[in-house]
Amino acid sequence: MIPPRISVIVPSFNQGRFLGECLESIVGQRYPNLELIVMDGGSTDESVSIIERYAGSITYWQSEADGGQSAAINAGVARATGQIVAWLNSDDIYCAEALWTVGRAFEQHPHCGLYIGNGFRLDEKTGAKIPFARRRVALNRRALREGVDFILQPATFFNRAAWVDVGGLDPDLHYCMDWDILIRIADRYPAVLINEFLAQSREYEETKTSSGGMKRVAEICEMAARHTGQNMTAGAACYLLDTMMQPGMSGHLGPAFHRLMAMAQVQATSRLASISETHDGFPDNSDPQDVTFGTVPNVVAPPRSRNPLRRLWGKRPRGLLYSATTALLVSLVAIGVVSETEAMKRLHARRGL
Repeated sequence: MIPPRISVIVPSFNQGRFLGECLESIVGQRYPNLELIVMDGGSTDESVSIIERYAGSITYWQSEADGGQSAAINAGVARATGQIVAWLNSDDIYCAEALWTVGRAFEQHPHCGLYIGNGFRLDEKTGAKIPFARRRVALNRRALREGVDFILQPATFFNRAAWVDVGGLDPDLHYCMDWDILIRIADRYPAVLINEFLAQSREYEETKTSSGGMKRVAEICEMAARHTGQNMTAGAACYLLDTMMQPGMSGHLGPAFHRLMAMAQVQATSRLASISETHDGFPDNSDPQDVTFGTVPNVVAPPRSRNPLRRLWGKRPRGLLYSATTALLVSLVAIGVVSETEAMKRLHARRGL
């Protein structure tokens, strides 16, 4: 029996250093009903030669100027013929058996709109892989609209009929187009929640998520407001405050400003927890229309040592700004919102270390 056809779109632009590994993670699955489409935006690095190396496994590819990532993905899906469609950014990779797992999930639940899996955050510097969701994969639509984006895009696959029904990606969005289409499809269709690790999302300084700054936050705020009618959702507030607390963003505004920012961040995090009913914004319970595929894993956060933060607290430079910042970071680490590594990095940056 032939498994369902899966169309994977790979948008790329000057990502030659990652593209080969990305394509190999797709082709190397040996999935027998794969349609691979590569939409390169006219790269000037080694990308074209890498694409040509995989040409025998690629259904269609182009390398020319396009209207940006969302437009390129939409154009790729328009060419696709698969019952299931997905896009894998050229700096991300699929885990082994990912396509086979999604194919089986679709065979059992062909009328759902989304097939959402778990995955890893891959730290480019250290090579460490951290589970994206530390519990079961869950979908709570209120939490998705009003909270943070708790769904890993590379580990998400779409029923092509649902994609077409909602009109694909919004080409005007550059940072949160995945979040937006997830909300729109989830509003109309049930989802299959796959408790398997399907993809690895690479994290490094040059990614749009890392470098988007206030442009990214503004887009998130506008998108969330459009879906909720709220001027500022709890999730959007968390992204805004987190960005404004980054080193170099607002150091000239003085201690009083930072004290108020710290208080606002604690309040936004508290509001987020009340929406998702968890401390980290990842809901633990799904809406009743969704189904679970696979065995729920026992994925838990590793124990955290607070000793390093205690040492930093004891040795912190005196002053209201440093006290408020350190207190906020210690609190966020304690409730699991911020990792200890990230907290240490932020505090070192504020101390100029």
